[in-house]
Amino acid sequence: MTSGGPASLRRLAGRTVELIDREYPNGIRLTLQRPPTGRITPRSIYPAFFGCYDWHSAVHSHWQGVRGLRS
Repeated sequence: MTSGGPASLRRLAGRTVELIDREYPNGIRLTLQRPPTGRITPRSIYPAFFGCYDWHSAVHSHWQGVRGLRS
């Protein structure tokens, strides 16, 4: 992986940190077997990866943070 330099890493790191604790907007798509007993939130479904529009993007953001730290 080629780096865009320290400025690019700082910009990406800042964006990743913003996403860690932001819960909405979010695109939850679920198929439920029965009615929920409580409120369904991104944080309750994916406690470690709720900080993006969808779970997949959140995982990529966490990986981006790890790669930035390793660089």
